[in-house]
This record gives sequence, C-alpha cells and structure tokens, in this order.
Amino acid sequence: MNDLRAGRETRLPRYNFKTHSRVREKIALTCKPMVLVDGLWLLHRRSLRRLFAVKIFIECPTRTRRGRRLLRDLRTRGRTRASILEQLKNTVEPMHERFVAPQRKWADIVVRKTVGAGEVRRLARQLREKLEALRSTHAENEA
Repeated sequence: MNDLRAGRETRLPRYNFKTHSRVREKIALTCKPMVLVDGLWLLHRRSLRRLFAVKIFIECPTRTRRGRRLLRDLRTRGRTRASILEQLKNTVEPMHERFVAPQRKWADIVVRKTVGAGEVRRLARQLREKLEALRSTHAENEA
C-alpha cells in the first residue's frame, strides 16, 4: 500500500488455498488514481486503516456468506461439503462475529442492505467526491 500511495508499482504475493502456501509468481500492481482493496482484515489494524482514504464495510447476511463460501470452496479449493460446513460452524462464523463484524466501527461507509443500482451510484458518487477532494489537497500541497 505504501508503494502504491507513493506512485510506485508493487508486486503482490499469491496464495494457493489447495496447498495452503504462497506460490512463487507474484501479481504486478501499478499505481492508479484509485485502488480498491478487498479483504476481511483490512480495518482490524490501525496502521493499515490509516492507509485508506475511504473505508467501506459491507455487512453480508450469514446465509449469503455461507452460500458463497460453500460454492467457492467446493469449486476452487478441493474441499468436501461436510468439511466446509463443519469449518463454518466451528471456526468461520464464531471468528466472523468476534473479529470481522466489529470492524464496521472503523468504516466511513457501511453497506447494510442488498446492493442495487441506486446504492452503487451512491457509493460511486462518494468515491468520486473523495477522489476530487484528495486531488485538490494534493494540488494545494504541490503549490
């Protein structure tokens, strides 16, 4: 994140969930005016939260999270349905409630409902406004 904020390309590590290890190849990421970052733990650490101009937390219903996880792990991670459901019950859901859900308190925007076209437009408008404000601040600092 620091490289991207400084206008430098960075290389991101990749992880193989079937082998539970990092792979050798990395993904090159070039700096853009806006970088969207997705992840479960992005707001947990203060040092990481400080790197984001806008923080969005999406509250996803349990049923939706479970369905997506089940589908993903069956298709791409070589897991059995029984092992996924057991992990969801014993680990994933309790850890979500304990560590992931509380991160909403650090978000600038919390999406609490199904995201339709209107919500997407609202988020896009807020992001555009924030980007323009950042550009203005940057221009003032350069002058």
